[in-house]
Amino acid sequence: MPGETQVERAPWVFLLGRPPMEGYLAFLQQASPGTNVDIPAAAQRWRQAAQLIDTLTISEAGAADNHAVEALPVSLNAIASDYLADPAVAASYGVVPAQIGIVRLDDLVVYQRQVNLRYVSELRDMIGDWSIEDEKLLKFCLDIDQPSADISVYQSAPNAYTFRSVSTDARFLGASLLDASQVSGYVPQGRARYALVMYIGYGTNALNVVGINGRLILNNGSHRAYALRAAGLTHVPAVIQIATREDDLAIVQPVKQDLPLYLQNPRPPMLKDYFNDSLHEVVNAPLSSRQIMLQFGVDQADVPR
Repeated sequence: MPGETQVERAPWVFLLGRPPMEGYLAFLQQASPGTNVDIPAAAQRWRQAAQLIDTLTISEAGAADNHAVEALPVSLNAIASDYLADPAVAASYGVVPAQIGIVRLDDLVVYQRQVNLRYVSELRDMIGDWSIEDEKLLKFCLDIDQPSADISVYQSAPNAYTFRSVSTDARFLGASLLDASQVSGYVPQGRARYALVMYIGYGTNALNVVGINGRLILNNGSHRAYALRAAGLTHVPAVIQIATREDDLAIVQPVKQDLPLYLQNPRPPMLKDYFNDSLHEVVNAPLSSRQIMLQFGVDQADVPR
């Protein structure tokens, strides 16, 4: 229709068969606004996947259990040590200690139900014919020296700034009160003593796995993991955090909110399910950008000493 805004779309993989069904139906409806989704047919596809999961719960019981992390090749230890010593990395993994190790992709438990295949394709184009000893593979998995999307910014109000990125990894990284002498590049209208700095950027964005009770849970890097498996790699480096108690799972909130599924179910959702045609559907859905707005306020008054 004339004047109609064209929405940019991309194919997404959506895992089927795990409750709630309503999440899948809502995703289909959001993917096609203004059109009638064949709800009965979609519900039947979901039920068929659920039946297969019931079968796998018996035939593949224990598939996610008792998986150990393998040691990183010695030739890569220097890069891994430098990475973990990076202050930004150390701050990112401060709650549960981190190490770098090798995991088998098909052993990983996953909680992310949808994967953007366009982004996967972009990552796939970056993957070479790498062996496990190749430092290019390590740097790809740890997001070292990898390209990142720009972040645009504009002042949207006298007391507000808006940031936008095509990457949904863009985020608010926290605020810090600094001595004004620590800030350069800006001259305030007066003799500043303090500066409140608010940070916008990206996370460390490494392929991150959390281990607990013999299970390895993919906490970050779903698209990288998918792209690597699609490229034929079976074992890859990752940042490993071993949780010693359930309290540590605060770093993996979706898992903490559904412990029976991810820690107790005989056959939880696993990365290999993304590649099982009976357990997923490819849906052409709109792409989104990440928008972050920061506002500040000042309340100044004279009060008794």
